[in-house]
Amino acid sequence: MSESKHNEDDLVFVSGISGFIGGHIVKRLLQQGYRVRGSVRKANKASYSYLFDQCQEGQLELIECDLTSDKNWKEGIKGCTYVVHTANPMPDTRDDQNKQPSGEEGFVKPAKEGMLRVLKAVLEAKTVKRVVYLSSIGAMNWELWDRRNENNGVVFSTGKDWTPTDGRCH
Repeated sequence: MSESKHNEDDLVFVSGISGFIGGHIVKRLLQQGYRVRGSVRKANKASYSYLFDQCQEGQLELIECDLTSDKNWKEGIKGCTYVVHTANPMPDTRDDQNKQPSGEEGFVKPAKEGMLRVLKAVLEAKTVKRVVYLSSIGAMNWELWDRRNENNGVVFSTGKDWTPTDGRCH
């Protein structure tokens, strides 16, 4: 991000700030003086001290939002000037006993429904000037993710692994 001029009242909503990309985006926005409202699954301020330590009082706030629920998306985006949507479903690979759904149910459906929730909240807010959407591993063929154990947990990808843009599944 280059240096930008912005209004002190500008509020940026960033979904998925606990993720690698979302967290870095928030850091840069805070460094540039933006006020940020970030969505997380659990709003435990202590878990995000690495972000709160880098900002002024009142510059960062957390709100609990989940891609699979309507709860808080409208409240999170209300009054925001910009929205950066980085939240996407990510399977928990730490526990093979309680394996989360994969494929369309685990990646595509929650990502699509979550994005629709964000866009509906943006339309209702009537204050948002720009929306930035970041894709995820969900844009790849989910069968690739399911094959990770064939290679000791490493995922190898080629161009054949990307989901077709026409919406068909491999």
